[in-house]
Amino acid sequence: MLVSVVVPTYNRAHLIERCLHSILNQTYSDLEIIVVDDCSTDNTQEIVNAISDSRIKYYRLEHNSGACAARNFGIDKSQGEYIAFQDSDDVWMPKKVELQIKELLSKKSNICVCGMKTIDTVTNEFFYNPKSYCISYNDLLIGNQISTQMLVCHKSVFKRFRFDTHLPRFQDWDLVLSICKEYEITYVKDILVIQYIQSDSITKSSEKMAKSYEMIYKKHIEDFKKNKRAHIKILKDISRTKTQNGLDATEYYVRLFRIDHSIVNLIKLIFNYFGLMSCLYKWVK
Repeated sequence: MLVSVVVPTYNRAHLIERCLHSILNQTYSDLEIIVVDDCSTDNTQEIVNAISDSRIKYYRLEHNSGACAARNFGIDKSQGEYIAFQDSDDVWMPKKVELQIKELLSKKSNICVCGMKTIDTVTNEFFYNPKSYCISYNDLLIGNQISTQMLVCHKSVFKRFRFDTHLPRFQDWDLVLSICKEYEITYVKDILVIQYIQSDSITKSSEKMAKSYEMIYKKHIEDFKKNKRAHIKILKDISRTKTQNGLDATEYYVRLFRIDHSIVNLIKLIFNYFGLMSCLYKWVK
């Protein structure tokens, strides 16, 4: 049963060999690896082509289009019954595909998620692992809990859903919010992915974070309105990140106070009115 692994990459010549070998060394060997180069300016192509394994297929996009466009391109090129994703600076544990395919087949599910360990290469190290039983849709609304590297999906999922190329960040969150309404998710609780956050990672961009929170909110607004806890959290996230980037967040401070009449939210609303929110965030988180 062929599994297609889509690997978008951009200027990761110094890291992609490690990534690809972690896929090639899987205990599950029926794989095709689709490397989609988003117009790298380094020697990524040379590094990939130097790896002698017929399972690797290299494609280069005509224009720099972003990781999500590269993932969607890879999906279109995939021949496997199942599709997995890996980022070019991350590493898979040897049994990742084997364990997730086994879980998918035993549960007759279309989507399987595994655990992931995240390492910030600049600051510190922290861990993340999803619940070993079930993450509900309401849990997912609270925040981004499933990264693309954790997913293995039946190809039929992507006949209906794709990565949103307009989102600067949280494309994985947006995708999972969409597909988990239609499909049941199963889990392997083991940590099977090591994610490395680089100094130039998009994850570091607070401006893109602010824009993405707002876009996710508008896209799934009716669902957020049905979950007060999630609604409050994303309004806090939007207003905080917009303020931190010098953007007008008045609309979101007002919305937040309308559904949560706490003294803290009232103070934030008042401080925002007088343009003092950047000072307040030094005291109130």
